[in-house]
Amino acid sequence: MYLRFFFALSCFFSTFYVSGQSYEQWIDRYFDHLEADSLEAAENDLKQALKKDPANIQNAMLLSNLGTIQRSLGKNKEALESYNNALAILPNSTVFLMNRAALFAEMNRMDDALDDYSRVLSLDDKIQDAYYLRGLIYTERKDTTNALYDFNRLLKINPNSSNGRLGLAAIHKLKREYEKAITLYSEVLKLNPKKASIFASRSEAYLLDGKPRKAMEDINEAIKLDDKDPLFFYIRARVFLALYEKENAKIDLKKAQALGFDPELIELMQKQL
Repeated sequence: MYLRFFFALSCFFSTFYVSGQSYEQWIDRYFDHLEADSLEAAENDLKQALKKDPANIQNAMLLSNLGTIQRSLGKNKEALESYNNALAILPNSTVFLMNRAALFAEMNRMDDALDDYSRVLSLDDKIQDAYYLRGLIYTERKDTTNALYDFNRLLKINPNSSNGRLGLAAIHKLKREYEKAITLYSEVLKLNPKKASIFASRSEAYLLDGKPRKAMEDINEAIKLDDKDPLFFYIRARVFLALYEKENAKIDLKKAQALGFDPELIELMQKQL
């Protein structure tokens, strides 16, 4: 009987403690849980803070932060609702618009992402990431005119921008101007000599330019820097195939598949082996 009473009393005080938290205390708990990488607990903390003081002026930022946590947890529908609510309070926040645009891109809602990036730039035409990310969407759509505008505009704002050069390199690859792409990748690698993805991109450019030996040097360096990216093994499989080393190509293709690479591209290449 005593133990039941003690347990009930403990539950009462625990519930009272949680419900008795102030708005500021919930935010403090949020930062503690965020630092500990306890995202679900951090999500709950923000929800409780919002319930505690629905009219607080800080709530727009809390809602945006909530959306970002929900994105990390894979809750895209809830994240979009949180970003929308944040923007309902501060509709001209470029930070909130950038966050929502990134979410739209993850959800493959590219038209919506473009709209948000364009709105950001209408509010502040100096935001470099907006030009870069919008340019990437245009590049993916093979809209080289608009992509070139964005990447050149980015380089005008920041002549040292690696992202601007990477964007232009991607366009040169699309236009089969491989030497120009290789030159740009080389410039970026001078500033980022440990960036595996750039070695992989230059490797692909060398391969497309008919230089598989140079491509192999770069993709080996990329894999040495990061051996968990399935794309790198897929690229190396293509390089091995260009060098008529089909058995090695099969091995790397299996590695790419095991790491979760696109099954359609895997199947397409298997037909060549």
